[in-house]
Amino acid sequence: MKAALGKLTYANVVATIALFVALGGASYAATQLPKNSVGAKQLKTGAVTPPKLSKKAKAALAGARGAQGAPGAIGPQGPEGQRGPQGPGAVTVDQHVPTNFSRQLVLGGVEVMTICQSGLVPQITLRGPGGGEVEGFGTENSYFSGTGIFPVDFRSETTSFNGNGPGSTKTIDIDLVARNPAVSKAFTRFDLHLEYPTCQLVGTYTPSTLG
Repeated sequence: MKAALGKLTYANVVATIALFVALGGASYAATQLPKNSVGAKQLKTGAVTPPKLSKKAKAALAGARGAQGAPGAIGPQGPEGQRGPQGPGAVTVDQHVPTNFSRQLVLGGVEVMTICQSGLVPQITLRGPGGGEVEGFGTENSYFSGTGIFPVDFRSETTSFNGNGPGSTKTIDIDLVARNPAVSKAFTRFDLHLEYPTCQLVGTYTPSTLG
């Protein structure tokens, strides 16, 4: 103990006092700063980073939405798609109807019945197989209806179109779409012509590609 006291000098005492003053002053400065006394002048550039900000401070940094920018340039044209399957297209009809005889054909789910008899006008009838309804619309052209083309719109089990004409030649033409709802939702187009006395049914029918 005497040895330790013997080495105590004025310089040691002054240094110890200075150390306590420095520590106490720093503690005082940290705890006694006035509110809002630290501002932009006291902070170094880059000292406050985004992770150090509060949620409220971050929300205040978001400004109002700016105006919409101009649309960009149109991009290059895409590659050509694959070619779809070939549709059924028009099917040719060329049927002879013997005199005093009726012929039946089923075209596109619709039964087509033709009559070509001596002493009677040629007739094309559309009906559903088994007595079902057929609906359709389009035009007919026959001397029986007068001169010119006339609209038709029908929904029934049997719809007949009668031909006529001056002298011995009598014809009936129909150009319409029809379907049997019990068989298909799609319409089939019929473009048919029947003439007497040749009794030849000619034309086309075009099934729809829809189901």
